[in-house]
Amino acid sequence: MNDALIKSIMDKGIKNIDASMFPPQQREEIFMEVGKRFLNMGKSTDAFIAFDIAGKLPPIETCKTLAKNHLEIGNRDIAAFIYEKIGEKQLADFIRKNKI
Repeated sequence: MNDALIKSIMDKGIKNIDASMFPPQQREEIFMEVGKRFLNMGKSTDAFIAFDIAGKLPPIETCKTLAKNHLEIGNRDIAAFIYEKIGEKQLADFIRKNKI
């Protein structure tokens, strides 16, 4: 795997990358590695986004814990995004509408 490419993606910021330029198999491999590296750095939100791009979310309980943590510190948008990605659309909508 191209270490320079992974570092470049991480440096530019996961939200600033157009992942559609990679074929599906390569996208999965690259962004799984990016996600793992972000996790090792303690950047769980970026890791979640990378795993989502790769098409491989962490286990549901891990996602729920991450969403709950974001909710507790006031990051409602991120919490709602995570809940929506794991199929908890009603909870995500509730968070967005009620500003809890």
